[in-house]
Amino acid sequence: MRPESLGPTRPEQEVILTQDTKKERELVFTSIILNELRETIKTSLLEVGCTEEEIGEFFTKLEIMKDEDALAALAIPLELQERLCRRLAERLHQGKTTMSDFLHSLYQNAQEKKYQLGFHASNTDIQPTVKINRQGQTVTKWDIIGKEPDHRDDDLPKAYYSLDYLHLYRKKHARYLYLVRGETGHDTAHRQDNDGGWGRATHLSIIARLDLREVDQYIEDHLKQKNSSKNEEAA
Repeated sequence: MRPESLGPTRPEQEVILTQDTKKERELVFTSIILNELRETIKTSLLEVGCTEEEIGEFFTKLEIMKDEDALAALAIPLELQERLCRRLAERLHQGKTTMSDFLHSLYQNAQEKKYQLGFHASNTDIQPTVKINRQGQTVTKWDIIGKEPDHRDDDLPKAYYSLDYLHLYRKKHARYLYLVRGETGHDTAHRQDNDGGWGRATHLSIIARLDLREVDQYIEDHLKQKNSSKNEEAA
């Protein structure tokens, strides 16, 4: 995340939020997350040699998708992005696919397997591990390993994530916000809480990381600016 692009509610303070305020926070949060996911996939596409024109085609199609569909389609763990984008570049070169087809396949896969974007807050600085495979290709692995025993799962260690900003678990005023792939389908090792606001698994695959305090601050500043503009118009 670029500091200049974001500019934190303070979670330690009790704030009474109206439904409109909650909705506004989620909307701003979604725009921040979508921007980060765009940057992440763009970097992956550039690294495998996709042209600006090809990437432009991808984003043109992405822009007409609903936000929730775009988030699900881009919920691709970093290690998987590398493989998918390499395969995409090969097929583009062979004339066997298009960027539109690629995006459609990401969306269809997310819909079929019930993938969603999840959010894990932590003070742990988790770094990706990078290795070179036999083909000389970079292979990145970036995971959150569960450490908290959960009595609902026979005390197996679990890592947790929320499915939106409102339900984000802010343990010890966490510094980092990890974007992870949430799995909500039936054929998955992930488990969901009854209200659907959280998920858990023995390990979570990371897509990207942001500074949570910057995210919070940007949202807070946005709401203050919007309220200030309303007050000026009413004066």
